[in-house]
Amino acid sequence: MGGWRVSTYVWRSYSFLASAEAPRIARKALRNALQAWECAVETAELAELLASEVVTNVILHAPGGLRVPVDFGVAGDVLTFAALDDSPLPPQDRQVRDGTETNGRGLPMLKSLSSEFGYRRSGAGKVVFFRLKIDPIPLHVVQRERYSAFPPSPHVRLAAL
Repeated sequence: MGGWRVSTYVWRSYSFLASAEAPRIARKALRNALQAWECAVETAELAELLASEVVTNVILHAPGGLRVPVDFGVAGDVLTFAALDDSPLPPQDRQVRDGTETNGRGLPMLKSLSSEFGYRRSGAGKVVFFRLKIDPIPLHVVQRERYSAFPPSPHVRLAAL
């Protein structure tokens, strides 16, 4: 985990029903925000892939929560995506023995494709996050978003990561 402490310039907060549909819905929410923030298509596609993996892991490895709170935002040239789960256990790499297994590739992918991947304790659970280096958000977008209807969630504080 890194020691990045940032003020979030633009952000969105959501709480999705913890279901098989949550990763798809999270991808769509992130895609819509990144389009509104005028991010590059390649950046958005990579961010969606990683966000889907984080939300899937929350549902698979921290069952019991009814909702999956997520925050994502851009500060300077860094996108942060964070999800809260109810398990205090840290994310753990699983050994992939051969090419036929369909599970166990998520954390290595998150670690290799993101600029930073980590977690921190939060209450009885944890916040799992990744960061990507991106092109800075245009000033007109930051000014527009400053007055948006997306306040930071009380569950996940990007500035505290």
